[in-house]
Amino acid sequence: MIKIIKKTRDRYSNLPVGVKAAMWFTFCSFLQQAISLLTTPVFTRLMTTDEYGVWTVYGSWRSTLGVFITLQLAAGGFGKAMLKFKNRYAYVSSMICLTFVSVGAWSVVLFLGRNVFPELLELRLPYLFSMLVSLFFQQVFSLWAGKQRFEYQYKRLVAITAIATVLTPMFSIVAIQAGANTVDARVYGQAIVNAVCYGGIMIVILVKGRCFYNREYWKYSFPFGLAMIPHYLANSVLSSSDRIMIGQMVGSTESALYNIGYSIANIMVLFLTSVLSAFSPWMMIRIDQKNFQNVKYITNMLGVCFCTLSLLPILAGPEVISILATHEYSQSVWVIPPVAGSIYFIYIHNLFSCVQFFYEKKTFIVVASCSAAAVNVLLNYIFIGLFGYVAAAYTT
Repeated sequence: MIKIIKKTRDRYSNLPVGVKAAMWFTFCSFLQQAISLLTTPVFTRLMTTDEYGVWTVYGSWRSTLGVFITLQLAAGGFGKAMLKFKNRYAYVSSMICLTFVSVGAWSVVLFLGRNVFPELLELRLPYLFSMLVSLFFQQVFSLWAGKQRFEYQYKRLVAITAIATVLTPMFSIVAIQAGANTVDARVYGQAIVNAVCYGGIMIVILVKGRCFYNREYWKYSFPFGLAMIPHYLANSVLSSSDRIMIGQMVGSTESALYNIGYSIANIMVLFLTSVLSAFSPWMMIRIDQKNFQNVKYITNMLGVCFCTLSLLPILAGPEVISILATHEYSQSVWVIPPVAGSIYFIYIHNLFSCVQFFYEKKTFIVVASCSAAAVNVLLNYIFIGLFGYVAAAYTT
């Protein structure tokens, strides 16, 4: 046994730094999503289905509004910017300041519409301001993490990811046990942990970058982010419109049932996203080097892998639901097969999006994403009313 461990350690030590980094980046991304999934049984028992439904709606609006608030500056064109601009600390510092300006502007809009937005979004005003804080610091982390991936600096990223990922649910659970409202504990807990864990990162970047405004950086990223809003919004609509529409057309209880089944089917999507977050920087670097044959081989292998793995949540769905939730959620098993079936197509979409981002060709991505989102919303409107919340899984 000792020899096996030593041999494995030696093999790991001899791996190229790029391979080590890819492994740990995949681990980091998956850890964030896995902890969220593994804590689901705890929160489904601490929260009523109505309370869990409110949290689900909050998460859906956070995902959707985050597109406008943050402009997704850490995605899309960020990879190309890491290759285009040599002073990466200055670029990231400048993007943090651009995000701060955007969040500040939206804070003013929210304050002016304080009598409208809570009723429109079905969320309390403090939750919406907490959302802004959470989104800002999450963007800080995403910008820093993106830089780390391009430089294969994985050790600090692993440490900070692990700390923040564990602290977020722990803080909420402790607050609930201390007597706090369950939804309050989750919403405010997320914002507080993000601010504490990522605030230090922000200070370091701003000190090292010393760039609060750079015309070249803002001129590249701001128009890019604005142009890609339809794409990011469409992706958000594809992932969250189901739960929002179910909550409005059927009820928050059904939204919670759908969310449990969707989350289980989404396990492989989480793994897919984790792998792609590590793979995308590598792919962009290889395209920049004109090493297309290597890209072709790896992408084909990943395609076969994800196609096979999409069967796992379908086969194990009922057993996983019995572990993660109470018997009240047993009917959510019917959501799993159709959602899991979409995994391969999500991979294909993300693969070609990466290539389009590298060449800064935005039109095709926007058209494809918006078309899919529009069809999804239309079919949801038609079939949720006819067949109930499970129909949303099939329209997806």
